[in-house]
Amino acid sequence: MNAKRNRNTIDVEGNKIKEKMLGELKQVYPLDLSIKEIARRLGVSRVTVSKYVAVLEAEGRVECRVVGRAKLYRLKQDIRREGLQAG
Repeated sequence: MNAKRNRNTIDVEGNKIKEKMLGELKQVYPLDLSIKEIARRLGVSRVTVSKYVAVLEAEGRVECRVVGRAKLYRLKQDIRREGLQAG
């Protein structure tokens, strides 16, 4: 029972982080952000951001652009349109 409660708590926290990340990416549009910059803005570790960026990429909500050695992230085109129409 306790393990299930812990998993639910982690899921809720993970969803909060993902939503904050999406909010930051919407706020800075049309600019892209690096893992380091997202981590700084949210006050979480780069490892945490990397984990949730991968999840958001798999969900089709963000996309990655490689410039030299840097990976930059932005909202996927469909998500930006939805956000701009809703806002």
